[in-house]
Amino acid sequence: QQPTLLLASAKDRLFPPRIARAACTYIPQVQFHVVPQTGHAAFLENPLDFTNVVLAYLDGKPTAAPPVIARSKGADNLRIDTKYHVV
Repeated sequence: QQPTLLLASAKDRLFPPRIARAACTYIPQVQFHVVPQTGHAAFLENPLDFTNVVLAYLDGKPTAAPPVIARSKGADNLRIDTKYHVV
């Protein structure tokens, strides 16, 4: 019954977004988001967007309108608290 953030990578062949989305039906209080242009390791392939999404979620901020939370360029739907500085 705990709030959960489930991130999927758009091009992940091992755990594709469609499977991750299906898993959401079994997780109460889930926020599901897809990080575009990433394979299985979004945290390595796009660390800035990945970290910003996680920090926003942990800070209790609305992260974005589902199903997409981050974009590599022009993340106009991503809301990040400016007190975090991710390099």
